[in-house]
Amino acid sequence: MVFLNPAVLFGFLAASIPIIIHLLNLRKLKKIEFSTLAFLKELQKNKIKKVKIKQWILLALRTLIIIFLVLSFSRPTIKSTAIGGTSSAAKTTAVIIIDNTFSMSVITDKGSYLNRAKKIASNLLSRLQEGDEAVIITTGSINSKVSISTNIAKLKSDLKDLQISYISNPLHKSIIQAADIISKSDNFNKEIYILSDFQSKTLYEDKKGLSDFSKLLNQQVRLYSFDLSDKDAANLSITELKSNNQIFEVGKTISFEATVTNSGNLNITNSVISLFINGQRTAQQNISLNTGESKKVNFDTQLKNGNLIEVFAELEDDEINADNKRFFTIFVPEKINLLLLTDDINDGQFVKAALTKNDSIKSFNITEKPLSLVSALNLNSYNSIIIIGGESINNYSQLNDYLSSGGNIILFPGLKTTLSKYKTLLENLSAPSINQYKGSLTNQKAGYNFGNIDYLHPLFTEMFANGKKPVIQSPNIYYYFKLNTGSLGRNVIEMDDKSPFLLEYSLNSGKLLIFNTSPNLTWSDFPVKGIFAPLLNRAIYYMSTKYNLADNVTAGNELFINLTNTTYPLVNINKPENKSEIVSIDTLQDKRLFKYNNTETIGTYKFVNGKDLIGYSSVNVNPLESDLKYLADSDFEDYLKTINFKGSYFKLNDNENYIKSINQSRFGAELWRIFLIIALLLAIIEMAVSKSSKKDLAKIG
Repeated sequence: MVFLNPAVLFGFLAASIPIIIHLLNLRKLKKIEFSTLAFLKELQKNKIKKVKIKQWILLALRTLIIIFLVLSFSRPTIKSTAIGGTSSAAKTTAVIIIDNTFSMSVITDKGSYLNRAKKIASNLLSRLQEGDEAVIITTGSINSKVSISTNIAKLKSDLKDLQISYISNPLHKSIIQAADIISKSDNFNKEIYILSDFQSKTLYEDKKGLSDFSKLLNQQVRLYSFDLSDKDAANLSITELKSNNQIFEVGKTISFEATVTNSGNLNITNSVISLFINGQRTAQQNISLNTGESKKVNFDTQLKNGNLIEVFAELEDDEINADNKRFFTIFVPEKINLLLLTDDINDGQFVKAALTKNDSIKSFNITEKPLSLVSALNLNSYNSIIIIGGESINNYSQLNDYLSSGGNIILFPGLKTTLSKYKTLLENLSAPSINQYKGSLTNQKAGYNFGNIDYLHPLFTEMFANGKKPVIQSPNIYYYFKLNTGSLGRNVIEMDDKSPFLLEYSLNSGKLLIFNTSPNLTWSDFPVKGIFAPLLNRAIYYMSTKYNLADNVTAGNELFINLTNTTYPLVNINKPENKSEIVSIDTLQDKRLFKYNNTETIGTYKFVNGKDLIGYSSVNVNPLESDLKYLADSDFEDYLKTINFKGSYFKLNDNENYIKSINQSRFGAELWRIFLIIALLLAIIEMAVSKSSKKDLAKIG
């Protein structure tokens, strides 16, 4: 048995009061002999004996009344298992896990899920006593470093400032953190509280990754859960936003596709979704979805300006607004800076002619340089590079740096390029090697033709009239290098021997478009075919448009920014909601790659060095957090079994007296009511015996 108010037990001293009074009131009866009343002597002895017995009973009753009253006020409890040395003075370590992800923004008649969680947490902190320690862990947090504290007032103050977060971490991650904190505590009482809506898809990332936590979460740990999800909420979310284009030109049509999902519990009709480009609404549509249904919505608009294009789709308000926006970012140069590198100035005559026809001259700034000077050029100032040849290059480091920073290169053999030099160029650019050529430079009667063409490649979109089957007339190719596709390659156009005529090869950040023949009439008649100019123009647009490769970054995750193009020591980070941050490159461990993780807000992040934009990314919410399917009680219990939780688990409800339930689970069932009832019953018996005793005394007197 454990007493929650052990100090009251000193009241047992009061049990001596009836005994003292009894002893003080003892008096001997005087013996008076009456000869005429001798026959009554025996009867009197019997009555006195009966009175004495009743007085002893009264003494016992009064003593027991005091004892049971003291026991009642000392709040005795019975534990299910005996724990030696336990008392109400045992210190407590409490870890409170609060789910502040955006699914907790659902509002009920009792307030939002988060505000209810904050109220419960405040009550839990208030019941802690001096010397107890606690910590608050939030699931929507980047910084996982938290420390235990005995400053309960500070914890309650921090709790008031807690807000909904765009960040979504698995609940399991916070439980691991709580287990680590609890295991390091020397306090006897170890308690973990989970206040969440318990979404089914955000409990953990992969069940296969769950480990055995029995050593950390042992028999001494008590785990309490508060499931706050008690409402059928209406919620549409944008789970994906992408461009239908892969080639962007200012003044041309641009198309986007948004995927909208009804991730709530109610059907929704005639909601409005809008598309914004650089802050301006450009299109909108109505959409209706049943619960669990997804639909794709397409928007067509015109790209009016170039440079950084910030796009987002937005739904009208519902019960969860954080997932009503999704962002997408692309970079489309107003005018493409193009570098043309050749072994011989005559190698580029057909290429230059193709790029200066019609409106192309308005879109391109073309700079022509000898390939031998490549190591002396600032390649990062160009959106794309065309290399024709390979004989006069000896240093490939500049080109490799350009590719690693996201640059794109189009490769042609030159008129006098040898197989060995083109092979060396490809190998130094990490492209597949070549070992043979086909055809002859002297025999132009026989030639080779195109085989399969990948008409689904972006180079061919919008090249042909709608509704017409795309057809490309093959040039007559007299001589070519036989390319290999490699593991990262894609054959855009094949020869009839299945080797690539045009190969797209993807590297870590940059891309290569590799042609197998030279753009001159000695190797083929390709430069005078109708496909040559449009294919080359679209190749440059395709290679010059920089996609936001990190568009799938979710709030709280890292962004990686290449710093090889920086010339100033500071990086200015322009964040959403008009926030900013400055980072000194000198303070970074890696001066070439910036790992930035302060992505607590959704939107577009821009990284500027001096006046140059060196990186950008869209950050969005995790679509799993929008799904309002919740765990059943058995699901969470199965999870606890999977991690081999050895402690005691209690599911609580904020509609009930959960403090009482916690006390009972902590110390056992309280017995004070039983002892109070016993004291009252004894008092009633005492009154009856006392009344009877007084009558007997009166008869004797």
